[in-house]
Amino acid sequence: MDTKQIIEQSLERAREFLLHTVSVPGERFGVKRCSSFHDIKAYPDMCLPATYNATHGLILLGAYEGLTEEERQELIGFFNSYQQEDGYYRMPQMSDDQVWKGKDLAYTWQYIGFHVTNYTFGAVRSLGGRCSYPLAFVKLYMEPEFLKRWLDGRNMENPWLEGNNIVNLGSFLIGELEGRDDKRMRELGELLLNWHDRHQDPATGYWGTDYPVHPATQMAGMAGAAHNFHLYYYFNREIHYADKIVDYCLEFARGGVRTACLDVDVIDVLVNMLPYHYREDEILECLAWFAGQLAGFQNEDGGFADEKSNGVRRMDGWVGGYFEPQGLSNCFATWFRSATLAMIACALYPEEQDRWTFRNTIGIGYFNKHYLR
Repeated sequence: MDTKQIIEQSLERAREFLLHTVSVPGERFGVKRCSSFHDIKAYPDMCLPATYNATHGLILLGAYEGLTEEERQELIGFFNSYQQEDGYYRMPQMSDDQVWKGKDLAYTWQYIGFHVTNYTFGAVRSLGGRCSYPLAFVKLYMEPEFLKRWLDGRNMENPWLEGNNIVNLGSFLIGELEGRDDKRMRELGELLLNWHDRHQDPATGYWGTDYPVHPATQMAGMAGAAHNFHLYYYFNREIHYADKIVDYCLEFARGGVRTACLDVDVIDVLVNMLPYHYREDEILECLAWFAGQLAGFQNEDGGFADEKSNGVRRMDGWVGGYFEPQGLSNCFATWFRSATLAMIACALYPEEQDRWTFRNTIGIGYFNKHYLR
């Protein structure tokens, strides 16, 4: 079986898992549970991330192309039932005493709020819907001076975490301004990209790896940069130090399957480095090999696990709440790994890129097929 067939069969199995295996009987159309372990009576709110992960995956794989208007509105209505008047999408079951404390509680809630909102509002937009409320919390960040102060307040000793914050905010700004105030969007885009250019480490191409006291590891730098780079892909801007980035990512990817996050991050970067024509043949060879490794990692039920080791998987930031055993197929990992395989397919078989419908807001699962082309 060639690589193309391996990818196609793997993605078809993932599609069936997301369509049927994690469906919730008696619920609104499209509502999913995280995994076979997920007790929706104990943790009904976890149906939100399960459903936005599955929705992004099913849109990617073409399963939602024929939705009726009733089905589409039912699913959009489910998502919007979690939105508050300030624009954030929140999970009411999360409480102050159960969440990870970052710098402080306010920082933690911003991180969680950004994360849940970007994926939920992204799913609503990909379905062609609208949020119930505007993203009012974004207005402050549309002021250049406020945005500069916020960026300067990022602790890039933790680039993986801050990369999430930055790409999520970028997604909100684009979502609120695109088509309404494109001039301001371009201005804020320039501000974001110039800030990144000034702080990028020439030795690695990442952020935070050159901090003098507590430098980030290259792995954390790569995982964070995979998010930051989405701003460059969206605005079609060249990334500096592509050779350093490719050198590390090739070495890392050749280590094989790791977690769903790390795998989509490193493959996302490698696929988007192809237009730089540096070690291009090696990248393509690595991508084909990695597709086989990932297909071999797939579970019998057609879904994907985050990782196969012992331990538990938790929702980002909800350290005292929902968890499930590692090794189980779940919506999160199945979408992330499906996006990984679809990006590989786009790189290896560019003539068929339109087979895959990536999300139209930046963040994991976004792919600009026309970047620097």
